[in-house]
Parts: sequence; structure tokens; C-alpha cells
Amino acid sequence: MNIGIINTGGTISCVGTPLSPMTAKNFANACTSIIDPIIKENYQDLNISYLTGLEFPESSTKTLDSTNLQPTDWCRLARYILDNYAFFDGFVVLHGTDSMDFTGTALPFLLSAFDANGVQVAALSKPVIITGSQMPMFYQAPNAETPSSLLYNTDAFQNFCGAVAAAQSGIPEVCVYFHNTLFRGNRVVKTNASEFDAFSSPNYPALGQYGINFTINSGNVLPDPVTEKVSIDNATTLALGKTG
Repeated sequence: MNIGIINTGGTISCVGTPLSPMTAKNFANACTSIIDPIIKENYQDLNISYLTGLEFPESSTKTLDSTNLQPTDWCRLARYILDNYAFFDGFVVLHGTDSMDFTGTALPFLLSAFDANGVQVAALSKPVIITGSQMPMFYQAPNAETPSSLLYNTDAFQNFCGAVAAAQSGIPEVCVYFHNTLFRGNRVVKTNASEFDAFSSPNYPALGQYGINFTINSGNVLPDPVTEKVSIDNATTLALGKTG
């Protein structure tokens, strides 16, 4: 199975005191050397690719704190997912927490298309899992150029692992994974700025939980695309999704 990791920015990929953002490439290199060997022990058939081609031109690091993300950036992210859609079985989007719920609401609409009567003509068929953290992922010593280890007492690694598990589930939705819980992306809200349990879904039940094992509440999950014709696995429909 092939999972694509897209880093838009946020606390999860910051280092130092005070915090400063890493570039997507530097973060990817740190993940490859520190995190991937741990994940590989649990998922031996999983291939993780860090997609570093998404750039936000207004930022010197080409990543953005989520407070600065604009609707044009949601469109940029959605197009990048669609451009890479055929090559992966699922995606993890790393994101700052301040507007994660806004992105979780926008992407389901941007990754699909509807005709003039509101009938869906392009439907998401793979997991797109948004996650981030209240604390950074890595420790980087003063004056060092690269991180040396995972940061102690951080939620970043747990959220990353849970999002990777969810991205392998096959559910055809945009979701937010945070603090052991998988939520529908357009039903989640940020409700706490100082605890690891930062998000909730007041009006719709959780889609899954990660305890000892990862479990999906299948009755709460959206169905697969109704026909192959509307699935964006179909190359013609994927092209429609890019213009819709």
C-alpha cells in the first residue's frame, strides 16, 4: 500500500525555542530517518512517500502556519492531492490546528464535483486524513541543522501514527484524526487550545478510534462512490474533479 504525506505546516513540523517552521523537505528527511523505521515495524508492506512539491509562495519555507491559510490555499492543496491521486491509496495532510476544521470542511467539496442539479458527478474514493499536533514532532538541539530525535511528551507522533493507520482504511472521506479519534472532516471543530484532546464532533459520531487496535465505526462512514463512473479513480472523472 502506498500512502502520500503532504506537509502544509503548523506546529507539528516546527522545531526550536522559540518555535520556527521547518521546510517540507527538511521535515520529510527527519521523518524518513527517525519515524519511518518505527512505522515499518508495524506495517511491513506500507510505502510512505513525502510529497514536498506543494508550495505556498508567500512563505519563505513554502509551508504556512494554519492561521495564514486562505481559500486559495485550500484550492492549491486540493489540486495537489488530485494531481497525485492516481499514485497513492490514501493521503495524510499535516496541518496546523488553528484552521484544521476549516480545511476539513473545504476539502470534501473541493475534491468532488456536482452538476447544475446538485447531483454528484465526481466522488472521492480514497482516505484523505488531516492531522497535526499541539506540540512539535522533533527535538533539534540549539545550533543544530537537523532534528536528532522525537520530542519528549508530544502528541505529534501519536497523531501521525493514527493518521497513517486511518489512511490505510480505504474509507472514501476527508477526515480529521486527533487524539486517538477519527472524525468526519466537515463535522469537526476545535474546542481546546491547551490540551491534546483538542477537537470534537458535537453533531456527528466519531468514525473510528485508536486504542490498542485501530477500529472503524463502519455504520458512520460514507459509502463508496455509487458507480465507477463517478469515482475519481476514473481518469476521466478525475479530470472533471480538477475543473469542478
